[in-house]
Amino acid sequence: MPAGLLLSSVTGIAALMVVLVLFVITWFLSPANLALAEVVLHTPPRYLRRTLWWHRNIGRKLDQMLQLSQLGTASRRRNLRFFLERLVPHFGPSPPEFALLANDTSYRPIVRTPIELIWVLDGKRPMSVRFSMEMLDDCTGRPLSVEQFAAATRGVFAPGTGESAKDYDSTWPDICYSTMLDHEWRKRSGDVNKIQFFPGGEFGPDGITGKLYYYPARAAATGLHGFDVIGACVSRLGLTEQWAPVIDFLRANPHYGATPDFVGVEAVAPQRNRFKVYVRISSDYSSLNEISRIATLDGGLRHPAVAETVLSFARFWHLMYPGRRDDEVVPSLRPAGRMGLGRKEVVPKIYIPAYRFEGNDEHVARVITQYHRIYDQGGELEKNYETHFKRIFTGYNLQQKLPLIHTYIGMATKNNTTQMTVYLALDPFGVAKT
Repeated sequence: MPAGLLLSSVTGIAALMVVLVLFVITWFLSPANLALAEVVLHTPPRYLRRTLWWHRNIGRKLDQMLQLSQLGTASRRRNLRFFLERLVPHFGPSPPEFALLANDTSYRPIVRTPIELIWVLDGKRPMSVRFSMEMLDDCTGRPLSVEQFAAATRGVFAPGTGESAKDYDSTWPDICYSTMLDHEWRKRSGDVNKIQFFPGGEFGPDGITGKLYYYPARAAATGLHGFDVIGACVSRLGLTEQWAPVIDFLRANPHYGATPDFVGVEAVAPQRNRFKVYVRISSDYSSLNEISRIATLDGGLRHPAVAETVLSFARFWHLMYPGRRDDEVVPSLRPAGRMGLGRKEVVPKIYIPAYRFEGNDEHVARVITQYHRIYDQGGELEKNYETHFKRIFTGYNLQQKLPLIHTYIGMATKNNTTQMTVYLALDPFGVAKT
């Protein structure tokens, strides 16, 4: 072989090796890929393909949200490892494994996914990315029993090998578990498991904070009203005084058709915890005026944060539903709200069910962007939400009638800052993809 040709070949091979080395280095520099590599090393072979699938279809989008939220590299790596190590094993079979799963096993309307990612848009950095999830059977993809669910949840949050939730404390979750749920469900439903509670959490800069949500399942089993079951739980938590004005208002206004959806607590010490009650009202009262009245308990809540929440919600409402009067009911919309019972005050949060919106995901993203630009709320991410949203969900049909990714938009005020919470369902079964 001529010397020149040999030199050229050696140079070409060397260049290729350099490219490969740079590719490997770049790959491992990605927090998502590094977390994946760490988890894959001890993933049983039968679950390897499943782990890779969930990483590719959900984990990468989560990493984009964490990066845009300005979490540091180490925080992203730790949170993604928690996702892969603690959450993915409870997602059930991936769609390629379980293509025959035809029924929606989710507790969320029209959402066929075991996990919902939640983006808190408040202009602060680093921002908060949260999640709520359903724990499904490893083989069948069906909901776990109450007892299996409880054991699995402890396995997710309690300290152990790998990543775990920070400052884990089960005092309040244990009270909710004992007072809210139907523990004799087998006598009524046999082997049919009904979801009675579900976990969630927050991916923070210094670790994961666990959250638990409980349905008032004991109501159906005992004949009690759901609010009575919640009242018993509230009493055990020592929050009766804070709960009293809420339940008094709802009972004095039965025409609203208010029903309890579920309650929520964090897996942290009681002195740092809050009890949250999620309530739905009849669609007959889905006007801005009525929703505002309920959120303030007809003026009974006078904390400045309450007025700011109602004002922010009204501004967003007028962008979502331009041209509608404040007293005009939005057909098919069933508003929801949350009352957070703290140590001293009740703080409302108002939700719009975005999945019932007449537009589509692209329009919802545009309205979120407009809100932050018009009222100078948030920072670069919030004011360019539509652009970032489209980049994350490349390949999805965002113009399809009715939103399939946005499920709820929540408005609240926290620490003198307006906070918009966007709930995103990432459909792994391809319903929303083009």
